[in-house]
Amino acid sequence: MQNEALDSYLNEEGYVCHALEDDDMLDFFSCGHDSAMDKWLCEKAREMHSENLAKVWILAKATSPGDPVGFFSLTATELTCESELAKPLFKGKTLLGVYHAHPALLLGKFALNKEYQGKEIGRLLMLSVYVCAVEASKFCGVRYLLIDTKTEKLLNYYDKKYGFKILREGERLYKTVDEIRKELTEIGLFS
Repeated sequence: MQNEALDSYLNEEGYVCHALEDDDMLDFFSCGHDSAMDKWLCEKAREMHSENLAKVWILAKATSPGDPVGFFSLTATELTCESELAKPLFKGKTLLGVYHAHPALLLGKFALNKEYQGKEIGRLLMLSVYVCAVEASKFCGVRYLLIDTKTEKLLNYYDKKYGFKILREGERLYKTVDEIRKELTEIGLFS
């Protein structure tokens, strides 16, 4: 991934994380509960990645780095004061302050192969997301990591498992890059 601390951490667990490559084998990936997610990976991920519409990252076992265990995608976006989703942040003194818009990354896709679910591999995938967000903040403005959810179950998962805060029920969650950097520092993946 180009972050020595994360690469070492993943390697100790037997995994690697890398940007999508031409020879990655995507056709057999199945998260087991969302065929649209599987279809996106197989049919759209390479195009989105190569056109710089999203960057797709693959988590794989170190022994078979081209066979995804999980994947995620990140896209640049912004959180604006006018956004209906951001209104809860703008009461009185606001998180966003006086600025009209705040740069963010959208975690557009996040999925594990069904064979690896329930084994804490999602934590490795999310740590990879976190490192990407913090690394991106070194080169451009990024204040928030956002997630749009489709279901109440996913909203609760990201809220309880990873500490994302809810902007508006059933739609969008956020976490500040400063919070993410602090978490990574505490576990030795960022200094």
